[in-house]
Amino acid sequence: FELRPLLKISRVELEEYAQQHALVWLEDPSNQDPKYLRNWLRQTWLPLLEKKCPGALKSMARSLEILRESAEVDLPQDLWLDGGISRSVLMTLSRSQQKQVFAIYLRSRGQWHFTHNHLEELIKYLDVSRKEHTFKLAQMQWYFTCERVFAETPFVVNPE
Repeated sequence: FELRPLLKISRVELEEYAQQHALVWLEDPSNQDPKYLRNWLRQTWLPLLEKKCPGALKSMARSLEILRESAEVDLPQDLWLDGGISRSVLMTLSRSQQKQVFAIYLRSRGQWHFTHNHLEELIKYLDVSRKEHTFKLAQMQWYFTCERVFAETPFVVNPE
């Protein structure tokens, strides 16, 4: 599954598409604030790098794509099970790979705000003798069954 399907499309292309299809372009105001590292990198450092070394951005993008593909190759094909993760296959992976799997899974569920400690905590639940668990972690409701591990975003009612 594709985690960020629009990542390979430039901002200019996205804006043109939105304009051609009469879509309203919404901009997060925080995207312009250089106090955030991602914005400073995007607005200052990357343009300077490209000016100093033309083609550097495309080269970096290719390298990152190769790294992403090589990371995915190491994961077994039967790992993903019914919208979740096969617990038995997950148990055969190294601790590092287990963390990678949980990170991929969290991102695929739209959860980007998690820490290394969250990943470590998830791995701890794999190692306990009890086979079935339900708990909340990283803003998700987790279910560990004998067959699979999966998570759902808790339903939140907005009081109006």
